[in-house]
Amino acid sequence: MITVERPLHAALLFHVLSHLDLGRDAASLYDPRRPKPPWLEPLRAAYRADPQRLRVHFLAHWTADLATLDAALGPGKLADALRVALRAERAAVEAALARDDAAARRARFEAEVAPALTRCRDALHAGAAPPLRVLDVPALGPHGRGLGLPRERVVAVSLAPPSDHVFCQVLHEEVHPITDPRVQAAWRGERTRDTRAGSAGHALHAALEAAALDEGADVIAACAPEFAEAYARWCARFEARPGPAAGGAARAAAILGAHAALPWVAALLWHPAAGAVAAGLASALWTRRFARRIAQPRARATGHVTLLLMLLAHVLRLG
Repeated sequence: MITVERPLHAALLFHVLSHLDLGRDAASLYDPRRPKPPWLEPLRAAYRADPQRLRVHFLAHWTADLATLDAALGPGKLADALRVALRAERAAVEAALARDDAAARRARFEAEVAPALTRCRDALHAGAAPPLRVLDVPALGPHGRGLGLPRERVVAVSLAPPSDHVFCQVLHEEVHPITDPRVQAAWRGERTRDTRAGSAGHALHAALEAAALDEGADVIAACAPEFAEAYARWCARFEARPGPAAGGAARAAAILGAHAALPWVAALLWHPAAGAVAAGLASALWTRRFARRIAQPRARATGHVTLLLMLLAHVLRLG
């Protein structure tokens, strides 16, 4: 079941966050058309300094209104700066919500997005997808935020963009709870995640995103092929993403290098036939144990092709 809401507290919170120019940060919702009000710089400074800053992106998912949102903010410099901004922007956001055509956006979503999204979610959850509550938040623009609650999933997204973009964004948020545990398990306890480019935890963030993108392509191909072309366009902005999901590029290269070396070592020590056998075994090992840990398709393909060529070379030597 998919329902759509347009709560004021979510619209207001993300409206405020869209003023923050965070630079090369995947969590940035910055809209350059926003003005620079007096509360902006104190809020940006408090946001950057708070190690728990990402939690504010998900407060609207589990709070009911402005009062519970204010209580959820708790104490601290970031919370205080946010309260100032929320009070200052409330009237403007209420006026904007009164003018927009939320009913038309919701009708379009229910007709053009929800049916395919339901098929994909059922496939992801093996037919038992939890209820999904979609928060229509215009200030999110092309971005989205998803959160799992005990009895439902909640995704905040703007329903204003074209339907194919909305479908891709919501599905991407719904894929994360499926793929994230796999990636985190492959990283063997490396749980530090940071959305800022160049930070210590950014590699894990990139791996999580890459795995979700790949899984999204698979489920769309199986359940909603009419969106496959749109999804490829939607993913284009992530083309520069780092790929390995098993602990960084160095770990992926080490895995591939170690197993690619096996057939050559065997051939040098014994006979070309041993190289052929070792190449075949290495290829099977790569496929069954290691390739699934590499989220970037190109990295997986490189491993398969390298080992296949080695196997072919040894077979030719035998002839």
